Amino acid sequence: MEIKDADYVLAIARNRNISKAAKELYISQPSLSRYLSNLETRLGTVLFERQNNDIVPTSAGEIYIRYSLDIAAKKQDLYRELQALKSQETNVIRIGFTLTSITLYLWEDFAEFYKKYPNYQIETSEILNRDIEQALVDNRLTFAVSCTPEDTTVLNFQKVCDTYFLVLIPASNPVCQKAEQIPGLPFPWIDLNEISNEKFILQNLDCRIRRDINQVLKNNGITLPHVITTVQSSTAAIQYAEKGIGLCFCSDSFYSYISRPDNVKVFCIGSPVAIDASGILSLKNRKFTPQEKLCIKIISQNLISRTNNLGQYGSFLP
Repeated sequence: MEIKDADYVLAIARNRNISKAAKELYISQPSLSRYLSNLETRLGTVLFERQNNDIVPTSAGEIYIRYSLDIAAKKQDLYRELQALKSQETNVIRIGFTLTSITLYLWEDFAEFYKKYPNYQIETSEILNRDIEQALVDNRLTFAVSCTPEDTTVLNFQKVCDTYFLVLIPASNPVCQKAEQIPGLPFPWIDLNEISNEKFILQNLDCRIRRDINQVLKNNGITLPHVITTVQSSTAAIQYAEKGIGLCFCSDSFYSYISRPDNVKVFCIGSPVAIDASGILSLKNRKFTPQEKLCIKIISQNLISRTNNLGQYGSFLP
C-alpha cells in the first residue's frame, strides 16, 4: 500500500462522496474515480459501494481503511519528528495565521520574546482557513491562530476570545438608522430582517466565513435574494462595501482592514448575536516548549487587547 493510496481512501471514507473527497484532495472528480477503480482492480476487490446518496466501505474497504489509518498515523509521527528535529536545529517557531489584522500589530509585541530568546526565529505565515488545519497535521506549523476548527479529532483548540460576525453597510444607506445600541456589544446591532432585501457582496463558498454566515442566516430564517456578486476574500468584500456597491459580512478580525471608515457603518448581527471564537490551534497532545508558550502568551494578549478595543471609534457608529 502506498501512502497516496491510504490518503485517497481515507478522504473518500471521511466524505462518503467522491466529489467532496476530490475537492479535499485538490484533484478532479474523474481523476479520483479512476484512481479508485484502478486501485480496486489491483487489489481484486471492491472497497466502496453506493448506498442511497452515500459511498460506503465494503467489508474489504473497512479492512483497507483500518490499515490506512495506521499509515496516516505513522505519516504524522514522521512529520512531527522531522519538524521537531528541524526546529531544534534552527530554533524556529512557525506560526500560522488566517488572513486577519492581528498580523499587522504583532511584531512590536514580540520584542519581549526576542529579548529573552535572542537566538530564536519566529516565522509567520498567512494561510487560508481551509488549509491551516492540514498544515498543522503535516507539522509545517508549530501552532496556528484561527477560529474554532471544523475537525477536532486530531486538533486541539484553546479559546482566547470571542469573535463577532459583522455586517458592513454603506454609510449613505438609510437602513443604518434601524440599528440599536445593545449594552455589551462592541458595535450597534441590526436585525437581519431589516437588511435581507439589500444588495449584498458575499465571499465564495470555499471561504470559511461564507459557510459561517450561511449558517447564521439559516439559523435566523433569512434568505438574501439580491447577491450581486461573490468575491475571493473578506478584504475584497469590504472594498466593495466601502465603494457603496452593497453590504458585506465579515468577522471582527477584519475590522482594521476597513480603510475608509467614513464610508461604512459596522453592525453586529444575529439573534442570538452571532459569534465564533479566536484562539490557538495545535495538534492534540502537543507539548509546547517555554519559547512556544511565551509566543502563545504574547499572541493571546494581543487578541484580547484587540477585542477589547473593538468599536471604540465613533466614525463607525450611526
